[in-house]
Formats: sequence, structure tokens, C-alpha cells
Amino acid sequence: MTTKREIINKPSKFDYNILKLIYVMPIIFVDKYGVLFIISAIAITNLRFGDWEEYPLTKKRDILDKVILMVGLAIIALFSYLGYTNKLDNGFYIFGKLHVPSYVILFHYIFPVLFYLLKDKETLNSFFKVSKSILKHTLFICLPIIVTNIFIVLIYPVEQPRDVLIQNTFQFIFTAGLAEEMFYRGFVYNQMKKIISVKAAIFVSAILFAVLHFNVMGPIITSFNLGSLNNLFAIFMLGVACALIYEKAKSLIPVIVFHALVDGALRGIFQIIKLSM
Repeated sequence: MTTKREIINKPSKFDYNILKLIYVMPIIFVDKYGVLFIISAIAITNLRFGDWEEYPLTKKRDILDKVILMVGLAIIALFSYLGYTNKLDNGFYIFGKLHVPSYVILFHYIFPVLFYLLKDKETLNSFFKVSKSILKHTLFICLPIIVTNIFIVLIYPVEQPRDVLIQNTFQFIFTAGLAEEMFYRGFVYNQMKKIISVKAAIFVSAILFAVLHFNVMGPIITSFNLGSLNNLFAIFMLGVACALIYEKAKSLIPVIVFHALVDGALRGIFQIIKLSM
């Protein structure tokens, strides 16, 4: 009898050969939007963890869960839009240089933390669960990005000043990695899979993740731009990958690290080190 999270279909030799090809592709060909890194992470996650059984949906859905989900999405949509249109407070600076937008800290991070502290502390604790298997998987999905960034930093000159690199790297780690994953995967995805199936929740939460990036949606709405459309697709794929990794690893650790690295955190760190040498 198969239990939840147990591997159902054992990968074949052919599957592993295809994985090897997918795994090295991001290193051979570096695409601008990082889609190949994301596809590689999805492939290795599926092979390592296999299939899983769906959670049974209860007949009586918790109306409060739906309301909280809608309120959370409405708040983040409003403040993301205000941030995009420069109608929001500028946030605050650390050491006078590192800009931290107030809407990011307040709603992407604090909202889900407060929600789970009041309603489900066990889920909140599981976000940062660490084990050898989780750390191993984190390394597996991030290795192509690490190798590629090493080569890029060694070959190409650093074009941005050190202060800008520090600010961007800070935002990649704490805004994109920690704050967005706490909100979109920790809160939105977890709430959504109580209402719809797991697979549907992965795709719907990824769509919301992409659409609520107003800095990308803005140019698409105002003046159709193919580059922005490609970027939107890459964000959607990142949302799918992060939800899938979280669902199968049952920890936000690999998701936070992967998201930060896809956005450029590691490259920023390498470039800062290069400028300091």
C-alpha cells in the first residue's frame, strides 16, 4: 500500500539520462531569464522525490481560510501596485545605503508569520526544517547556478559599483528569497491547497506570483513588450518550481536559496568579492 510522499514510480535509466542532459544545459547555454535553471530544478526534484498522492479535500471547507487568503492577496496587490507607481513610502535604509521597501518587509514577511503564529505554529516551524536530505537537495538544484556564476564572474568585468551590488544582493536574499517565499509559498500556496487540489494550487499560486509582479506586468499592459512577456513566463515557471520543491521537500530552505540564486544573489556576492580583491 502506497502512503503519502512515498515514491510511487521509480525513475528509469532513461529518465536519469534525460536528467543529466537537462542538468548541464544551463551551464552550456546561459539564457537571459534563467528558465533553464528552473527546468533543471523541476526535473531533479521530480526524479528525487517521485510522485505523491493528493491530499483529500474535506467536504467542509474553512471559510475563514478563504477570507484570509483573499485579504492577504488584496493587501499585497495594493501595496505592490503602490510601490510600482511610486505612491508608497520609500521604506528605510540600512547604513544609509541598503534600501528596504516598507511594503516588502511588512506584508511579504510579517503577514504570514503573524498568521501562522496565531493559527498554525507547527506549519511555521516546518518552513525552516533542515536535514541532510534537504541540504543535499538544495545543493543539487543550485549547483548549475553556482557553476555558471563562477564562470561569469571570472570571465566578465564587474560593471556595477560596489554599493549597488550590496544593495541588490541584500534585496535578492531578503526580499526575493526570504520575504517572497514566506508569502507566496508559505502563505498563499499553503492556504490555496486547502481549497483546491495540490497540482492546481501549484499552478494558480504561480500565476498569482507572476501577475503580482507589477514591475513586469506594467510594461506588458501599457505597451506590449516581448522581453517583458518572456520575463513574466520565467517568473511563472519560477513560481511553479518553488511550489513543487516546497511541496516535495516540505521545507522552505531549498526554495529560499534557489529563488535568491536565480535572481542573482550569488553572482552579486562573487562580484563584491572580486571588487574587494
